[in-house]
Amino acid sequence: MMNTATLSQQIRQPWFIYLMLSLMAIGVYFLLPASILSLAYLIIVSASLVALAYGLRRNRPIHAQYWYLLLLGMIINEIGDALWAYYEIVLKIAPTAPWLGDIFYLLGALIVGISVLLLVWAYISEGISPALIDTAVITISAGIFLTSFVIKPYFTNADHSLALRLVSSAYPVIDLLLLTALVRLSLSFRRLTFSLWLLTASIALNFVADVI
Repeated sequence: MMNTATLSQQIRQPWFIYLMLSLMAIGVYFLLPASILSLAYLIIVSASLVALAYGLRRNRPIHAQYWYLLLLGMIINEIGDALWAYYEIVLKIAPTAPWLGDIFYLLGALIVGISVLLLVWAYISEGISPALIDTAVITISAGIFLTSFVIKPYFTNADHSLALRLVSSAYPVIDLLLLTALVRLSLSFRRLTFSLWLLTASIALNFVADVI
């Protein structure tokens, strides 16, 4: 059982302070007027990037290059969020696809997906295993489903421009990459560190948000 001294020490840790401030910020976010939600979202996500950079520099984890690659992908994705906020707040218009932000969203998500797969490979390297085979089966099945019911209808819709069809088809492909990483992490849950647990939860929540 955690004593008072240990609990007091944990509360003073930077990660705990950041966690509490983040939960408060998320709660306040839903009380804000719609006109500044994009800006508030931008600030919250930017704070998470600063926290990740600080944590990497402070803790210097093994395979740090993959964590920094993950950070790079998140920063690129955040540029897309900043552009969205600029369009909404400054230009007073809602972006319509395809637009400049798609480049940053797609590139950022691609880098995030690759970095997560590299982290899985680095931390849970085990050659050909049942978990790896299961991941391949699930990914291929999901890929067939997405191709038949999502990508193909988008890409063969002659009413849209080629650029719109390409962008609309690219997002499900990126989601498939993230799903692959999520499945691979989930199938090795007993071997995950706490940081990889948090990363798994983050990918799962982002994937659900994309699907919704």
